[in-house]
Amino acid sequence: MNDQNPHGGAPQVATGSDAEALREEIRETREDMGRTLDALGRKLDVKRQARARVAQARDQAQAAYRRQPAAVIGGAAAAVVLIAALVFRRVRR
Repeated sequence: MNDQNPHGGAPQVATGSDAEALREEIRETREDMGRTLDALGRKLDVKRQARARVAQARDQAQAAYRRQPAAVIGGAAAAVVLIAALVFRRVRR
């Protein structure tokens, strides 16, 4: 491997161990970049994030229902009444 000497002069020749160390560093850098790009891709995937949030909300609702079904049913009924009242109020205007 020939590299130009940053201070001018003749190119430097990497020895076997230097070349192997450089190859290893390049391999590690590529792996790091790959992980970084994967992480960026996950952050930019809006559909995936939305599906994950919906699944999380569904799981939380199911867990709450298993713990206290009457409270969840009461809360849902209250939400329906509130929405109906808001719709009725808007229609009357």
